[in-house]
Amino acid sequence: MKRTQQIMLLCMALTALPLSAAAQKLTVSVQQAADHAVENNRQSRNASLAVQEAKAKQWEAIANGLPQAEATAEATADYTNFLGASVEAFGNTIEFNPTTNLAFRVTQLVFSGNYYVGLRMAKIARSMAQTGKTKSDLELRIDVANAYYLALVAVQSRDFAAQNLANLQSIYETTKLSAQVGVIEQTDLDQLTVQVNSMANAVRSAERQIELAHNMLRLQMGVSATTELELTDNLEAIIAHTNVEAATERLFEVEKNIDYRLMTEQETLAQQQIRLQQAAALPTLAAYYSYTEKLKKPAIDFSPSQMVGLNLTVPIFSSGLRCARVKQARIQYETTLNQKELLTDQLRIQEKQARFNLRNATDQYLTQQQNLEVSQRVFNNINLKFQQGLVSGIDLTTAANNHVNAQNSYVMAVLQLLQAGNDLEKLYFTTEQ
Repeated sequence: MKRTQQIMLLCMALTALPLSAAAQKLTVSVQQAADHAVENNRQSRNASLAVQEAKAKQWEAIANGLPQAEATAEATADYTNFLGASVEAFGNTIEFNPTTNLAFRVTQLVFSGNYYVGLRMAKIARSMAQTGKTKSDLELRIDVANAYYLALVAVQSRDFAAQNLANLQSIYETTKLSAQVGVIEQTDLDQLTVQVNSMANAVRSAERQIELAHNMLRLQMGVSATTELELTDNLEAIIAHTNVEAATERLFEVEKNIDYRLMTEQETLAQQQIRLQQAAALPTLAAYYSYTEKLKKPAIDFSPSQMVGLNLTVPIFSSGLRCARVKQARIQYETTLNQKELLTDQLRIQEKQARFNLRNATDQYLTQQQNLEVSQRVFNNINLKFQQGLVSGIDLTTAANNHVNAQNSYVMAVLQLLQAGNDLEKLYFTTEQ
């Protein structure tokens, strides 16, 4: 009986695990959502791993110039002994006995042009990986903000649709009573029925759009699909904190742009590649120390057990191989310079276009905001006249459709305004912020 109770408790605990996971809830602002994404998004983690890999490669480059030690064991036997052969010298027979040696060797690089250039290249590569991580985080934050805004816009659309549905249902109930007593024609009531059904579908569609936007935000934040998200920021507060004039009047310093910085580091790396190929023509000098312990010695052995020496390698002739490699590196460097100039022009044009888009989005937002207010007044006025029998159901339907279109245009204008601000902020971003 006791064992049965334990099994039942275990089953209940296992059943509760997915329920607790499904009940997980995150309450986040735009900034908190972006911070969470930087810590948990898979792409952000890969960028962090790339930085760690670059650090390991830099240490690998450093370690190539540090002392290297190795130990070896060797056992040898003369093959001729197995054939019964021997060597005669000065009237004596010399047999080559099997030998066993234990050796220890330490080497130290003294000079190598490739080594010193390689150190600089490894340092540049590490810096590029860190800059790439910064760029990845910036793009992720922008994507999270856009997904967050999209979710807020979806909620706003749902609220508009729900409000419209409630208004139409109220008008429908009033019109239904009027139609029953013959004050209003049945055709007007039928038109309202179509409007109510269409708006109910719009509400359901808006609910699905909210879930879709939340799923996109979950993906960007790196959370599970079952995590419930509660968004604390609202569109009005975000727009109120958007200073369009300050954003469009900022000085654009292309040298501080993250893409320009990456290209500058790429240019430096290409320049070091030229020096690396040139350094291949320089000599390489290494020192070594070796100690050999002979467990089984041959009959005659004149080799010392300890040795110290230098190993100098001097390239003499390569049939133009090194020259060709240097030429290729120079061509790559010139190509990088051209790409850098092209990027500079592209960034300046993008910045001008982003300014224009933000100003245009601001004007569009203000216009649609006014249109929304006007369409609301027009709809209220037509509705009042409809209740008094002064206008037909067609007029009311037209006013309702115009109001819905104004709401949709307003919502899209809000989203375009926020996204345009993000696009400009991305260009202005520097690591000094």
